[in-house]
Formats: sequence, C-alpha cells, structure tokens
Amino acid sequence: GVSLCGGLRVVELYISRFGRLGEGQANPLFAPFRTLCTCVSQPFRMGARVTTSVVSSPPKEDDQSTKRKNVVVWEKQPKDSKPVPNENVRLLEDEEDPAVVYDPEDRLARFYCGCCACHYAPLYDLKSVKLVYRWEAPTGTLEKYVQVAYRPQLTFLQCLASMFWWHNETINIWSALVLAIMNLWWIEQGIEQHPGMGLDVQAILWLHGCLRSFCWLASWTFHTFMPMDPGTSSYLCIFDYAGCFITILGYGTSTVYLNLYCYPVWLVLCEIVGAVLIFLAILLSILPEYQKEESRQVRVWVSVACVVPYVIGLYGANVLENGWFHTSPQYYYLLYAFAFEIVAVFFYASMVPERVTNIFDVALNSHSIWHCLNMGFDYYIVVMGKLVR
Repeated sequence: GVSLCGGLRVVELYISRFGRLGEGQANPLFAPFRTLCTCVSQPFRMGARVTTSVVSSPPKEDDQSTKRKNVVVWEKQPKDSKPVPNENVRLLEDEEDPAVVYDPEDRLARFYCGCCACHYAPLYDLKSVKLVYRWEAPTGTLEKYVQVAYRPQLTFLQCLASMFWWHNETINIWSALVLAIMNLWWIEQGIEQHPGMGLDVQAILWLHGCLRSFCWLASWTFHTFMPMDPGTSSYLCIFDYAGCFITILGYGTSTVYLNLYCYPVWLVLCEIVGAVLIFLAILLSILPEYQKEESRQVRVWVSVACVVPYVIGLYGANVLENGWFHTSPQYYYLLYAFAFEIVAVFFYASMVPERVTNIFDVALNSHSIWHCLNMGFDYYIVVMGKLVR
C-alpha cells in the first residue's frame, strides 16, 4: 500500500507539472486521473507534510536570504501563525547560498506556485538533509542510549531515499528487507527440492514463509518511514509489533504441525492456546506505553509467553517419539535456531553495546545486532529444522 501510494504521488507530480496548456492552464484531460491520485495518496500526503516551525516575519531588505533562488515575498502574518506565501513569487537567478541552514518548511514555501507538483517538489530534494543528534530527532525515531546519526523529519520519498544513507537505522532497514526475501526463497527452494511433499505440508510451509516475510516487511516499513511524523511513526510501530507476534503464529503453527501431526489432540491444543496468546499480545501492542523504548523487557516477556505453548508442544512431541533424554536431528536444528534467538534477545533487551559506549550507535547498536542474529534463527528453523524432514 505504501509503495502503491508513493507511485501514485509520483504520477500526480508529473501530471501536475506537465499536464498543462499554455500559461499554467490545467489540461482537462488529466483532471480525472489527477483527482484519483490525489484521493488515494491523501493519507500519505498528510503524513509527508513537514511541521518544522519557521519565523513568521518577512525577510529584511538587506538579508542574505533574499539573494537566493525562488525567494517568496512574504505577507505579514498574525502572531503564532505560519507564514503563507504571496501569489507573486520572485525568481532570482543567483545561486542558492550553501551556508543557509536547511529548513523543510521554508523550502516548501520557496518552491510554491499554487499547484500540487510545486508544493511537493521538496519531497525529492535530498542534498540539504543532514543527520541530527538525539535531542534534535523526531520523537518516533528515538532509541534509548543511542545518541547520534538520527534522521530528521523527512517526507515520504526522502524516507525511501534514506535507505541509501548511512545512519543508525540503515542496517535495520536492509536486514529486514533481505530477511523478508530470503524467507520466501528458502521455502520455495525447499519445496522444489522435495517433489514428493504433500499439499498440506507445502501449504503449512508457505504459511510460515509468508508470515515470517510479513514480519520483516512490517519491520522494514517501520524503520524506513519512522521519521515522517509522530502519528505515522506510532501507527507503523503498532504494525511492526503486530508483525513480530504474527510471525510467532507462523513458525509456531508450522513447526508444531509437522512434529505433532500424529498427535491431533496435542496439536489442536497447542495451536489454540498459542493463537489466543498472540491475539492478546497484538491488542497489547496498541497501548502507547508498550511502544516506548523503556518497555523493551516487557515486549520480550510477552513474546516469550506467546512462544511457550509451541515449545511445550515440541518438547511433548520429542518425548512421545524419542523418550525423555533422546532426540531426533530436526530437534537439534531447532535448538540451534533458539540459541541464535536467545543471544539476539539478550542484545535487544540489555541494549548493549549502546548502554556501555556510543561507538557502535551507527553500525552495531543492539537493535541491529538483533536483526542480524535473526538470520541464523530463520535459517535453522526453516532450512534445517523443517525441510530436513
């Protein structure tokens, strides 16, 4: 949905800029499609507006800012109100002063001519965006103990472009995207290498791969677009946490199904209890207190509670098949997967190393380490723990 609306906004930009006749006259042939693009992308358009405060007084005659290109003639505004550009815009041919501090709202005004395309032209302006410290960063992007390399408040397309910058979310963004693709690829390769696999097993493996990929796509969406505005960041945070619990449903359901297939009573019991706990956890993730960085340990314990029914089911299957002190190869691979996850959860919950030093704030903060270690978890629980059967 985010990608679709972003594409519609790009189409709308070009329609607004090039779909005109003569001196700024709108082309009526483009009007219906432009209206459709505007309506569909409106929620993301609202999120893309930058709300940085600016001065409400016009520039002085001798001010250096009047020597910049596309400077707006401001009208006097009442106190505590944002400036509105005059309909007449002066176009000055001088080069833009590089020493001027980046101000998103000011750039919106200077490029403004009344049409939608010009109003959102700064969406594509990336050269002046600078990383900021913790105390300057948007509220929805803050991580406890991480002090540097935050992105400022950005627009939709600037957030997309920030995937290629080096900041404290770069590894989180790319690791989530890679894991979303790899989970689907592992499932597809595993099914292809086992041609005699039953349709029910294929369906349960695809359920695992799709829900696990959904989790990482939700994580990619949150980490990429979190600097847009606090409201968007909050909704995407809920989306991310919901993905974390849905993925437990995916790999828990599939793993228990494959190992308790011959014990339907145990299978149904584990599936029902796990699904109920996950549903309650998703409801809990809506609470604002749950989204705070101070609640990391709480989120860990809630996730552990959701996993417990599936772990009990797997251990029960092992006891029924091999006895109390023996196990099968696939259970060893599942143990390797949970070992990766335990180490990953340790870094995530303890917030190490940023709790100790800020040297690793950009490249290897605790959240990034947690993402990377999950690659080992996904590999062992999909490729080895399931497809080895």
